[in-house]
Amino acid sequence: MPRRALLLNFAVGAAFLLPFGNWQSIVAATSVLGLFAYSVSLVAEAAVRRADPGRMADWVRGTRVIAPVGFVVATLIFYWAGWHNLRIALPLLLISVLVYAGQQLRSDRDRRDLANGAWLVLYLLALLLLSALGSFGGHDVLAAPWDSVVVAAVGLVGYLFGLHGAAGHLATHPLPAAIADPTADPTADPTADPAPGAVGPQST
Repeated sequence: MPRRALLLNFAVGAAFLLPFGNWQSIVAATSVLGLFAYSVSLVAEAAVRRADPGRMADWVRGTRVIAPVGFVVATLIFYWAGWHNLRIALPLLLISVLVYAGQQLRSDRDRRDLANGAWLVLYLLALLLLSALGSFGGHDVLAAPWDSVVVAAVGLVGYLFGLHGAAGHLATHPLPAAIADPTADPTADPTADPAPGAVGPQST
């Protein structure tokens, strides 16, 4: 019987359960963390699209608007999750970011990468502070609906700073060459008319 592994699992489970109090709170906090992972990808998509527009030509259209709006909406959802959940989830994210930054420093990585990513720490700290002061389980210093307006503004500013930091990173770390579609005909002319009998887009 793997006694040490069982004891370690018990200790880790207790460490997560004690701050939250019940399983439902753990699920709520992990949902916030999962949404955070998806929201940051909006910044990455916008930065890659700006650095290499041709690479993003076949992606979803309208991401120039979808990305900032989606990031602001995600920030509001974080905030609406309430202070009870964010008081644990956001410090965990901050600790993870700081641990990653420490690893980068020990590995002699470019210090400019840390400067480009500093916006994320400020964004999380601002969100944590607003959650503590807001009306969703906080101290209600910021009354509704103005607390949500402030959070939305912080989300937009965070997106813009994140896009600026990502652009700075891509300026010193260019994107790798795009991988060609193996099913595409390299000799085909994309502007040529379709062959007779081919099914094309129907006009309405």
